[in-house]
Amino acid sequence: MYTLRLYHDRFAPNKKAVPDLEAQHSILYIYEGSAKVNGLFLGKDMAVYSQDVTLLEAGSEGAQVWRWELVRETDP
Repeated sequence: MYTLRLYHDRFAPNKKAVPDLEAQHSILYIYEGSAKVNGLFLGKDMAVYSQDVTLLEAGSEGAQVWRWELVRETDP
């Protein structure tokens, strides 16, 4: 069974996600501002898919990031 989770993260200017985001199937969408995701620069209204550990650092104006994660759940 899988669960789709949605997070809304806010980052101050030039701040990194600590700890790094876990390795799983994720989509990161830059709602406001900009960020580097695994070394790739993303501006507003851009998105990237990641299945590995994700390194995220906000740009000089900060960032609001919508993050979807597909997580395998254990049986109840």
